[in-house]
Amino acid sequence: MKYLFLIIVIILLEILSLMYHDLFILTLSIYSINQDLDHIYKLIIYVFENPYFNYPSKMVIMNITL
Repeated sequence: MKYLFLIIVIILLEILSLMYHDLFILTLSIYSINQDLDHIYKLIIYVFENPYFNYPSKMVIMNITL
């Protein structure tokens, strides 16, 4: 039950992160707590391929993941 709630929260954060790049950083930090590294890498690739995100936010995301 606890994991189901966490999955729902992560999905909601991902939907919001498509609109607000600050929440994207929050989503990444939740994934790192969950230690789902494969998905973190997919999210990072998505950020770097998406022109919507500006360079400062990309740098912050890289600092969090490192």
